[in-house]
Amino acid sequence: MAQKNDWKAAEPILLEAIRCGRASGNLYNVMVAYHILSRFHSFQGNLVRAKAILHEALEVAAQHGQQPIPALGVIYIALGALLVEPEQFEQAESYLQRGEELTKACFQLEVLLYGWQAQAKLYAAHGNLEQAFAVLARGEVWLKQVTLPEDLRQELLRVLQQQHESLQVEGENERLSEPQPLKQSLIEPLSDRELEILRLVHQGLSNSEIAETLIVTVGTVKKHLNNIFGKLGAGSRTQALVRAREARLL
Repeated sequence: MAQKNDWKAAEPILLEAIRCGRASGNLYNVMVAYHILSRFHSFQGNLVRAKAILHEALEVAAQHGQQPIPALGVIYIALGALLVEPEQFEQAESYLQRGEELTKACFQLEVLLYGWQAQAKLYAAHGNLEQAFAVLARGEVWLKQVTLPEDLRQELLRVLQQQHESLQVEGENERLSEPQPLKQSLIEPLSDRELEILRLVHQGLSNSEIAETLIVTVGTVKKHLNNIFGKLGAGSRTQALVRAREARLL
């Protein structure tokens, strides 16, 4: 039913599974049902409800007063994945890492894969592609070491490889889209101080105002302006600004 995205029909079944699991003390089924229920609400865009469901699951687990069971890992992974978007990096990282270790013990492969992908996206979103790739590589190593049907192993490895390639492409596109420093086309480029003064001229500041801003004398400002005019081949402030735009200095 979950595969058909039939949320309304699935939710009461999951709630009943949670009720029965709690009554019988089967926390494994309870945690898995909570995880799936939260994913349903997350897919529908109801993140507040999804988080509330997961926190309820943590409270249920805590009521039993025992060490965290492996199935609790699916709750931590789901919580960490939901925190990726709100930029709550440290909390998300903690949940995802703890969830990974616990979920390995209960062998929930689909959730593990989801957790690795969420961790990689988290690091990539914060500009750490190297760490994102390390997470995916760690997942590949683990999948190659455990006993699995070979076709299932290859399918999981394929998904991780696709994510690796996708992050590589995104990283390269982001790098190429970064604004490149403009190159001066002048025979003698303007110095940093001259560029600073030119920008202040562009803002409409007078010589005395520029001098006050830079804490220099008006005579020093005039000297720099003469140098700017000479390098730009301009005879006035207006001409200098026009030439500066043509040279892509402004």
